[in-house]
Amino acid sequence: MHGRIAISSSTERRIRREARSETLRERALALRRAGWTLARIGIALGVSTTRVFQMVRKAERLAESIERDASPDNDAGPPIPGCPPDSDDGPFAAGRNEAALCPYPTRKT
Repeated sequence: MHGRIAISSSTERRIRREARSETLRERALALRRAGWTLARIGIALGVSTTRVFQMVRKAERLAESIERDASPDNDAGPPIPGCPPDSDDGPFAAGRNEAALCPYPTRKT
């Protein structure tokens, strides 16, 4: 064989589609920030105004998340799934209900 794993045609199409979408998103965001209207961007990119709105909104969201993650204020990074939050006053804080009395009567056996 050629030493590489064959990629199925559907995977290749998905990769190409994602790359094209990313390029269109970047172009749409650049044009929008340059002051172009959504209709004008749609004509230039060959897509509908609704699709331009979706692309610009997603590009802004992605750009914002990249800026937020790269911010020097973000020392802790994203929260680790499954770990409790650091605050002790939240509803899911460890040991929060240890001292609370049960409001229901218990039956002694």
